[in-house]
Amino acid sequence: MKTQKTGSSTFLAEPNPRVAQVSKPAVTPISKSANRGFSLSLRAWKPATRQTWKSALQAGPPSGQTAAFTLTELLVVIFTLAILGALLLPALASPQIKDQQLQCLSNLQQLQIAWTSYAGDNNGLLAQNLADDWGGWDGNTNDLGLYAPGNYDASWILGNATNGLLPNRINLITYGLIYPYVLNYTLYQCPANVKPDMWGVVTWRAYSMNACMGVNAANQWSWYGTPIQMFFTKSSDLAALGPANFWVFMEENQSTINDGCMVVDTQQQHAAYPYWIDLPGHYHFNSGCMAFADGHCQARRWTDKSILTDATFVSQAIPADTNAPDLSWLLARTSIPIQ
Repeated sequence: MKTQKTGSSTFLAEPNPRVAQVSKPAVTPISKSANRGFSLSLRAWKPATRQTWKSALQAGPPSGQTAAFTLTELLVVIFTLAILGALLLPALASPQIKDQQLQCLSNLQQLQIAWTSYAGDNNGLLAQNLADDWGGWDGNTNDLGLYAPGNYDASWILGNATNGLLPNRINLITYGLIYPYVLNYTLYQCPANVKPDMWGVVTWRAYSMNACMGVNAANQWSWYGTPIQMFFTKSSDLAALGPANFWVFMEENQSTINDGCMVVDTQQQHAAYPYWIDLPGHYHFNSGCMAFADGHCQARRWTDKSILTDATFVSQAIPADTNAPDLSWLLARTSIPIQ
């Protein structure tokens, strides 16, 4: 290789082509900087690992091994994804469930205000709540006289909630005793009540009234003989335990809802086992909403298996889950024994 001199500097001449075939270093020589000592020039740097990765991929796995996942590895991945999905799904659904529950509580609040207002305008007389009609009226206005206010069949709500295909079903709400205080038929439906019932129909109403409310001596009922629980006819009757301790409206289960009367039989001592007649609804992730006579509303999470599985009648009753406190909790807030 030849050298040339220019003044006091010496530099390399153009290299011989045969010598140029030798690999060049990835980094240029260190050069002196005028003000900062020595610096490293990276302009000539090239990724040193590109060829290494390419060679490794072409070479494949070691001898005797395959590039595919093993069955165990696949199962571990699937199992992990399943766990993550189970954890994230409730969190993703939670906002919608919460919104629906808040709307449901708001609906019940409005119904409760209407119920209280009706009593205030009628000398404390509670809106009648019939259980003997069984929703027989189909909304035909030709029969309206039987259900007009003041008549025997008048009630806070009319008709059968499972008759969802009736063309006049809105009349079953608007001709109810408390509707003039509500003036919005959509408030009678829970936004989460979208699942068809056992007959394939979505009920047009989700709420029912405590069977002990608005029942007088002429139309009181009892599942077993002479009633031993108290029926509330006037708002003053609620002073026995306090309005905050008696529920008025509640979401009823699709498997039992029919007329506007929800029966929770307080005469449990007449049966060999604890039982339900009508079941609470659980439209909000196993929770149901209810309104109390003093105006407050709340949601309760149910654990009774009969409620959560939408059980149906067995020998005129539905066996209660003896390991759950739901029935005893609700019985204490439905009525009190006659003194």
